[in-house]
Amino acid sequence: MDENNNKLKNITEDTSILLLNPRFIGPCLAGIFCLIVATVVGVSYLFTMSTVLLALPVASYIIGIKALKRYVSSSEPQITTVQGKRTPITVRILAKNYELDAQELNVKLPFPKTISIEDNQEAETLPDGQIQASIWFIPGKRGKFTLGPIVISASDPLGMFRLKRKMQETTELIVYPCPVAIDLGLFTGSSKETSVNHPQARRSVRGDFAGVREYREGDELRRIHWKTTARTQQLSVVELEETTVGSATILLDLSKGNDFGQKVVTSLDVAAGAAAYAVTEYLHYNVPVRLILPDKDNIDTVEVRASRDIPQAMAKLAEAKANASIRITEVLRKSTGKGSIILITTQLGEDLVNAVKEVRAAGIRIQLVCVDPTAFGKAFQENRITELERAGVKVQVIREVTE
Repeated sequence: MDENNNKLKNITEDTSILLLNPRFIGPCLAGIFCLIVATVVGVSYLFTMSTVLLALPVASYIIGIKALKRYVSSSEPQITTVQGKRTPITVRILAKNYELDAQELNVKLPFPKTISIEDNQEAETLPDGQIQASIWFIPGKRGKFTLGPIVISASDPLGMFRLKRKMQETTELIVYPCPVAIDLGLFTGSSKETSVNHPQARRSVRGDFAGVREYREGDELRRIHWKTTARTQQLSVVELEETTVGSATILLDLSKGNDFGQKVVTSLDVAAGAAAYAVTEYLHYNVPVRLILPDKDNIDTVEVRASRDIPQAMAKLAEAKANASIRITEVLRKSTGKGSIILITTQLGEDLVNAVKEVRAAGIRIQLVCVDPTAFGKAFQENRITELERAGVKVQVIREVTE
């Protein structure tokens, strides 16, 4: 039953396209005029002319439609890319018992508004007779999208019509968040302002303050303790106790209302980018990571211990939405005792600040990364950063936000 309905629908669509096409209506009207004149005047050759004028467009249209129905398309079932990265999707077209010309065939793939498409479509005819078209695009938004179905178009034999056919194949596109560089070197100390386009975060874990000692050859000049040097008249440097990060917990605040901004890139996109950067950087230094993403009514956890785990973490970050009904303070308290914590948020609420101070007071290493909400039209309470720093919490603020 459904198959018959689809056939009827296709016939109706083909007929409406034909009747609304001015290139078809023109010859038909001319043929009808010749037919009327031939009937009135009785000139036989006008009957032949009117028949040709009426039959040729229909015949050419029917032949073109039948040729399009021989087309078979194929595309990649799934594509993964990164927000802002120029990416191709390859489509192949094959027509059974019908020779194709890459110059005559046009392939279109519907894209969401957040994805920009390049006009310079690259199409070529392969030795096996297939046509391969490469469409380049740049995703401006992270997430999961469905591309398609593919629409192919070609001319009828007489070149009177541009015939289209919608294929069935679709492609699943997963856009990972664009990494946002943050400083992972220290978990205590003063705040550091970070740009979205920051080239690199510091690549060493330096440790905690252990005292002051005399300068030795090879010590970094930036470690000179100037007060002690002035008092003793000898170069002195800060001694750091070597620390290693056994494991790290990255907690992304997905509380309701924690995503704002009127442009394509929102505050949560930037926060997800910071989480993506932290995951890959920690793993680069063989530090296992636990990525925690509060969902609607539960807590989603991804263990990242090897490179094979990264795609799962990135896919989760791609689809992360600010819809969690669980309070972030509850999630934070449940995440303690599992290594150092990086909490990434877009708002510093009073409850969150108090919870972070409690965690730090319990001796747990915690670092707070906050996306500056003023870049998205929201107020930001700077005094809460000072309050956290006094409690020994390292705070980073991502202030520059670019499309």
